[in-house]
Amino acid sequence: MGSSSIKGLLAVCLVSTMAPCTRGFHGFSSSGAGHLLSLSGPQAKQCSTGAKKLVCRVATKPHADEFNYQQSPDQAGVSFVQSIQGEVKSTKRETAVIDNRGNMGIRCRSRRAVGHEIRRRSSIGANAIVQEPILQSVVAQIHNTAIAALECPSKHHDLDFSYSEINRVRDEVATFYNEGQRTMVQLAHLITAVLSEEKFECRSTVTAKSDDGLEFKLTEIVPLSTLTKGAVSMELAENQIDGLAVNSEGAWKPVKVVNHAVEFDALERNNYGLHRVMMHAKPSNELWKQIADSIFEVEDPEARASDDLFDNMYHIRLLVETPEKVEMLHRRIRTLCFRDSELRSLALPVSDKTRQLELISQVDSHHISAVMWKGTGIAIQVQSLDEFYRETELTTMAARSLKEAKREEFFQMLEKSTPVYRFSRDMLHWMLASKAFSAPPSCEFISVNIHP
Repeated sequence: MGSSSIKGLLAVCLVSTMAPCTRGFHGFSSSGAGHLLSLSGPQAKQCSTGAKKLVCRVATKPHADEFNYQQSPDQAGVSFVQSIQGEVKSTKRETAVIDNRGNMGIRCRSRRAVGHEIRRRSSIGANAIVQEPILQSVVAQIHNTAIAALECPSKHHDLDFSYSEINRVRDEVATFYNEGQRTMVQLAHLITAVLSEEKFECRSTVTAKSDDGLEFKLTEIVPLSTLTKGAVSMELAENQIDGLAVNSEGAWKPVKVVNHAVEFDALERNNYGLHRVMMHAKPSNELWKQIADSIFEVEDPEARASDDLFDNMYHIRLLVETPEKVEMLHRRIRTLCFRDSELRSLALPVSDKTRQLELISQVDSHHISAVMWKGTGIAIQVQSLDEFYRETELTTMAARSLKEAKREEFFQMLEKSTPVYRFSRDMLHWMLASKAFSAPPSCEFISVNIHP
């Protein structure tokens, strides 16, 4: 739906009972791994814990051919849509209600046209990505200033921040991201324990890289007791490479983490045919892009609806034996509940937020469920082993890289035509992804002032 189709305020009704202010939920994402190629050899690395197995693995994602956004509104939601006096437009992705009276306090997103292929949200709303108070306040300041500049471009606007406020925001971003990772690992652990009848093991895989460019993977078994203490994937990865060095040209070179993942493997056959549970979190420096999308909603005319599958920060993939098991488990996600004893066994809090998954939507064509659990938005995909291993790693990686390059090129085109949009993205990147206090961005309409 282009900006030309907007009349007055366009309210996209979220006709579900989703919890407000959720971490990381923004569309869906998918990622994974392909066939394992094992390498071994003393020349590759050395550390105090003895020889480990080096594993090379290429990350993949499924082919995204079509994305059907399916809503299952409750009766209250249907009544709300029917009660609005205005024009109702339906697409395969959303139900839009055009209403000049605004959102009337109902959980929805109000949008107004900004310019060519960009729409502005008139309020961030209760369903914003972030909920940490300082971070939310700063995002709101940037959002409100951008709106003011768009409404009154002849007037100059100022944004004022203190050094301590910026430091607190960056600390909150790190905490926010780590808590999202921790929740993702906890949910994957819980699902694996329930579906495998507690017959499983956990593996941590880290992709590391030396200063001279050598990249490799390390995989090792993780004691389940470590997970119940709340360890996150990055902590496990850093522990794996602690004290690790690579001998290159007679000199030992330090290594750093490039990527990391935690996986669970079922040790015995089970009723659901569950074989493996995989997790993936986008890098923390991707968070600012999601928050930018919560201020400006950009319509890429070349993008397909399926691209939304890859916009989520946290993703869990369940690999099962057969396509029949895929369908069964995909349906089971809708009603999956956890007993108090199962939660306590993993040292998880017992509450309504942990006993069951809050289903936001399901995409049957890709067997993906968007759920809320402990205030975090997570995409859960069920996939058969055959489908998983049929994925062509290099082709998929090349296609995704090309898509990302085209998407970034499109954003840059919009930034040239809409200075406030460029400023908002630059400001969020500077505030959330930078670790230095270099000069903040500015534009013709907005100045940023940093004071002690």
